Amino acid sequence: MKKICLAILAACLCASAHAQHAGDNVAVLGWFHVMPKDSSTPLTTHVAPVPINAPLRLPSSFTSSGTSLSSSNANTVGLVFSHYLTDHIAVSTVAGVPPVFKTYGHGVIKPPGPAGALGQQNLGDPQANPIVKSVRQWSPALLFQYYFNEPTAKLRPFVGIGVSYNWFSDVQLGPNFITSTRDSLGAVMAAGAGKPGQTQVSAKASSSWAPVFNAGLAYNITDHWGLVASVTYIPLKTTSSVIIKAADGTELSVSKAELTADPIISFLAVSYKF
Repeated sequence: MKKICLAILAACLCASAHAQHAGDNVAVLGWFHVMPKDSSTPLTTHVAPVPINAPLRLPSSFTSSGTSLSSSNANTVGLVFSHYLTDHIAVSTVAGVPPVFKTYGHGVIKPPGPAGALGQQNLGDPQANPIVKSVRQWSPALLFQYYFNEPTAKLRPFVGIGVSYNWFSDVQLGPNFITSTRDSLGAVMAAGAGKPGQTQVSAKASSSWAPVFNAGLAYNITDHWGLVASVTYIPLKTTSSVIIKAADGTELSVSKAELTADPIISFLAVSYKF
């Protein structure tokens, strides 16, 4: 019985001897859930100077009150690599499979004056939404994290701060949105510019740097394996643009809105120390 008790005690001591010390590396693989807490400014449309503008009193730019953009949630696989500079401070790089979002439009783009009677765009039309059926967001980040408790503790809370660079790719507009834009604003702009043929509709979003704020818990199961849960906030802004071009490629108009995404990102993962 004494030997059994000693063996149990030794096992418990070994089980508690989990640690992240200076010089250790930890790879973390898990699941990101991205929840944008977005809002946007009304869309402002910038119009190219064309012959129809003067008689229709169409200004070079106009803002359509009541219009806005919003984004869907997204899920993806995330990878974090951390190097412990000290027993309590780690530097981490964050990457993963870029999440795919949808973008929805709200309100009506309507030119002021007589031009508004000729063509307008209902962004909130359910048949035309989502106006962007998919767009990939790239947000690699670098963080400095502080881990509380002793390195041998099984549970170690942490906080972090860093920076991310954010850009967007593979923007695919919804086919119904493209069709309705061509038939409304696009047709009016093309006729006014004397540019026959079907207009082209595309979209893009600006890139930006943004700070990253992070907090979470690391739970060490063994000396190598563990679990990680964290929440991250990125105060992210981007300028989203919808561009209408004539059949020959001449730019006719650009409608822009500043989208404040401010995503809250939850992360559940498995870690391995080496």
